[in-house]
Amino acid sequence: NNWQLSMRALFVSLALVYYFRLNAKYRKEYAIRLDAQPFLVTQVTEGCDKSSHRFEGISVTFTKALKDELDWLMENIDLPVGVADTQALRENLYAIIVCC
Repeated sequence: NNWQLSMRALFVSLALVYYFRLNAKYRKEYAIRLDAQPFLVTQVTEGCDKSSHRFEGISVTFTKALKDELDWLMENIDLPVGVADTQALRENLYAIIVCC
């Protein structure tokens, strides 16, 4: 749904702006912190009183959203023979493609 797409976009933006700039120790802490957040959406089901609100969790986490994006990139790019598909390569290619 639109909420999940928005959260995925937010997570990928956070990766581009913050996560990719951190060293390994802080990356792990950052991902754990974001994955642990209870991202909830309030939806009004009937009327506008508080009793008509329900909370729904989302099924996407920061780690999953980022992994999905990097996997999609590598599925749609042809690497030359001899080039290793490493995490650093994925992140650098993704940042170059998204930011240009």
